[in-house]
Amino acid sequence: MPNVYLLWLLGIGLLALVLIRGCRNQAVVKYRVFYFYISYVLGKALISLLISVVWGRSSWAYYYFWHYSTLPLPLLQLWILWTSVRRIFGDSKTSWNRVQRTVMVAVILSLPVAWDIFAMTENDLFFRYQVFTLALQAILCFFVFGMIINQKDVVIGRNLKSILFGIGLLVAMQGINFSQFLLRDLPFAVFSFTAQFIYFAALIIFTWGLWDYDPVRPLDLEHRRQLSRIDQNLRRVLRSLLFSR
Repeated sequence: MPNVYLLWLLGIGLLALVLIRGCRNQAVVKYRVFYFYISYVLGKALISLLISVVWGRSSWAYYYFWHYSTLPLPLLQLWILWTSVRRIFGDSKTSWNRVQRTVMVAVILSLPVAWDIFAMTENDLFFRYQVFTLALQAILCFFVFGMIINQKDVVIGRNLKSILFGIGLLVAMQGINFSQFLLRDLPFAVFSFTAQFIYFAALIIFTWGLWDYDPVRPLDLEHRRQLSRIDQNLRRVLRSLLFSR
């Protein structure tokens, strides 16, 4: 039990460090949604720790506070992805049409998951909600990261890279947690032990990536030309490999 509280305090310390550094380097002004998310998670962790110490982790107070306070987290993570895309692609009509198409495809791909959730025998509404939002998060992560890889007009910067990579790790951690619940009788349950370390890895990435302010910035013309030439050469090589006899 002391080890649990030690890990708990370590997570709280990392969250506080991310928030303090953001205030000192003014990144909290530029990434308001992300730092609101960090503040919310920090407050949730502190109150959960207090309830655990006073009433215990098996109490109804801990159960309901933990689940109800967890409900906004997937929505906040989706909001972070949305604002990250806006920061990278700007407000042009072409960019927003692309973003809207991506969101529509993600929602459509999530519909089979929603149908399966309605057909589940599990009656826990918290569980159903988490399953659907996890599916939506995972699909959007794939699309957002794919859009970023194809983006050749801006340098994303260390701040946004760490935010997106950390959020991706947290989504992966949620997937492992659900796999542990669904596959508890299989050897996969042993792998679920690593989920807690993924959480700390995400916090460390946030701390490192946001230690100093390194924002998104336009790529200069010379580098754009170089990337364009590299892209053309790669396409030419791939065509020659795929269609050569």
